[in-house]
Amino acid sequence: NDGRVEIIAAGFFIAQLNLIYSTNAQNNFLVKEDLVIKTIDSQAGKLFDVKVVDLDLATDTRTGQRVAELLVTNHQSNKDSIRTSLFYYKLTDGADYRTGNWTRHLVYDDFRVLKSGIQSAAPGVAKPFNPNLNVQERPYLFVSGDCAEKAYIFKPSTTNELSYDLVWSQLYTDNTVGGVSFADLDGDGLVEFALAIYERNVVFVYSFN
Repeated sequence: NDGRVEIIAAGFFIAQLNLIYSTNAQNNFLVKEDLVIKTIDSQAGKLFDVKVVDLDLATDTRTGQRVAELLVTNHQSNKDSIRTSLFYYKLTDGADYRTGNWTRHLVYDDFRVLKSGIQSAAPGVAKPFNPNLNVQERPYLFVSGDCAEKAYIFKPSTTNELSYDLVWSQLYTDNTVGGVSFADLDGDGLVEFALAIYERNVVFVYSFN
């Protein structure tokens, strides 16, 4: 909320998570000489998806504001040396978003690829969501497994504010698990999610209770 603009880029082929910003006072990204590219991580594999989201609801001691984390998935095969993973990056408390240090925290690293094919890999996208719209709490995490043939839901740990527990997964044999959307479809305050299964040409809708 400081008026500055940053771009967070998940690099697949370059296998880097980069933070890009302009030193120009007008946030002008068209002046090449003013651009700064800071590599946050180059050891996490081929990156697939990144989202800026407040995972821990914590307040920064320097600004008194909440500071978002970076939720990331990579996209690896079973043969890759780096495991298929979901993780997030947390900024050091009190640090500046642009110049501070980011620490990687692993959520899960066993999205085993089950579907055979050229360049089959996992996982796909990760999305934060709140199952109960009437309660403010740390978000749950949904992961589309892609060629892992599974969907996954992770719940915030009650014993460790930096960790998550796998609480649900569903196998869709011989199918690629695709995109997901969340909405309260029946108006009861609990969200439903719609999940696309590619080869079946179908969308499943799940309800929380």
